[in-house]
Amino acid sequence: MGRFKPTTFTHDFEFPVHGIAFTEDDRILATGGDGINTMGTSNKLMLLSVDEKNKALVEQVLLSLSPEDACPMSIACHPKMDIVAVGVNKSIDKGENTNCQLFKLEESRIVATEAVCTNTNKSADEYQKVTRFSPRGNYLVSGSTDGKISVLRVPGLSLAFPTLRFNSLHDADIDEAEEYVAVATTSAVLILSMRDGSIVQAIDSPQFNGIQCEFRACRFSGTSPSNKTLYAIVNPIARGKGFVCAWKMRPSDHRFSVTKVQAESVSRTSITNFTINDQGNLLAYTSSDFTTGIVDAKTLRPIVRIRPSHGSAITSLCFNRSGFDYRTPLEVVLCMVMFALFMHILVQMAAHMS
Repeated sequence: MGRFKPTTFTHDFEFPVHGIAFTEDDRILATGGDGINTMGTSNKLMLLSVDEKNKALVEQVLLSLSPEDACPMSIACHPKMDIVAVGVNKSIDKGENTNCQLFKLEESRIVATEAVCTNTNKSADEYQKVTRFSPRGNYLVSGSTDGKISVLRVPGLSLAFPTLRFNSLHDADIDEAEEYVAVATTSAVLILSMRDGSIVQAIDSPQFNGIQCEFRACRFSGTSPSNKTLYAIVNPIARGKGFVCAWKMRPSDHRFSVTKVQAESVSRTSITNFTINDQGNLLAYTSSDFTTGIVDAKTLRPIVRIRPSHGSAITSLCFNRSGFDYRTPLEVVLCMVMFALFMHILVQMAAHMS
């Protein structure tokens, strides 16, 4: 691992930030707030541009959500259009909870366009924790804390297949060809057919040195059966190192070869968040000791670790769309990977809420 000092951007928000994402033109969308009918800060969506020259974030558009909305807990930007999906519960007292909402990003405003109910649970404690567009943008995955998974067509938000429910849901992702959706639960990663939602393969959580582990997250990479890879985060049930696992798809039967798993320990503690860049060559994670790391997707070897400068957990992590210059495993030039931004946001959020 070579010497590396990341470029950092910081910005003070006037509201607690719970989700952040890059738009298709590399602007930043942040969302957060205090929840339903609070006397504190209202729930908001804020669009910001990145001033690389001055190392600053410039606020462009702000939308305040209804006081009857809960705090937005997850967010995703469409890969090709100025559309954002947000998971935010509506007040159950007002009728149907249209928790999965789409907004259009215009020049000077953010406009609500479509909304649908994917969370029918009456408990205010259950919310939409997974919000993710497919790489081509034709589908949107909505996953709730009660285990429900809904795959929606875009536009229109109609169901691609009936809503499913799994125990201990953590994550979900759709592959580049939009043929499969991977669902990460504690005990297994399930590969579902996009045609009807049927389970075509189940990958059980592995053991390392006889230690029982559990899944935390999953991501696809690759466009064809000959180069398709499934990545997953695996943590020991007891405290210990965090692992990245990778399975290659067999072109002969379109199944992932579970007997040929590639696994590497990349973190000294359990991994809490995980993502992959659009180019598919870099992985990123945050861990329970508040460290952020970048990993080579091919070798699963760490490229850089960014040490924590505070004691706040990092809850949002993403790469920008255009990527950055990845020259050698020992030399990395960041374009706009905003890890320090995420850390700073969470510090400000903790200070705001204390």
